[in-house]
Amino acid sequence: MEVYPEELAEYEDAISEALEKNSLPEEKERGLMKYYGDNDSVNAKVKRYDFSVENVSGKLMGVVTAELNAPLNEQELVILKETISGQASDGWGEGFEQREINCNGKEIYVSFWQSKNWSLQTAEELGISEPNQEMSMGGI
Repeated sequence: MEVYPEELAEYEDAISEALEKNSLPEEKERGLMKYYGDNDSVNAKVKRYDFSVENVSGKLMGVVTAELNAPLNEQELVILKETISGQASDGWGEGFEQREINCNGKEIYVSFWQSKNWSLQTAEELGISEPNQEMSMGGI
């Protein structure tokens, strides 16, 4: 049964805990940037990025927090967004969505990507104060 971000807000703590447990030791230093294979300016400028969740006006939203060594230009941001999107849909996210999360006696499966109405926007694009620091996805 599909549930919506409004319904998942009560499970924020359980989902956050599952995300923490899902982290591998090799991701400790760079988060999911560990799997970025190109030796380019994006690799140099993005220290790390990680997935999390946040309650935004009663809706649980997927969030990507990126720590930067230097600001990204437009092309680098496009590359980073494509990388994150790939991890959400096929890489890290595909594995995470197959692991059950126990929430108050219910088993839920959380996906950070969906084929419909999905978007990845920076905090700046969303009108949040810290530009190019945090990216939010269009729901879980």
